[in-house]
Amino acid sequence: MTISEIAAKIERLSPQQREEVEQFVNKLANPNYPSFSWEGALEDIREEYTSVELQHKASEWMAASALRGTSLDLRNAPGKEK
Repeated sequence: MTISEIAAKIERLSPQQREEVEQFVNKLANPNYPSFSWEGALEDIREEYTSVELQHKASEWMAASALRGTSLDLRNAPGKEK
């Protein structure tokens, strides 16, 4: 398959699918490319916090995670209601 054939297929994708392709290609081209797997993880609490409050809360969660010696998983962040 040629680059132009791949480009033609990509052009037929939805904007969301194109974004996924771009992220995938970036990850392949650079293994250190940041992953956005956390995106949307805090959607259920967006009405509870302003962006500044959420930044402070995230700092608290990261500090607590560092003290425990664990990695931070925002889906199970301390203090987050389920």
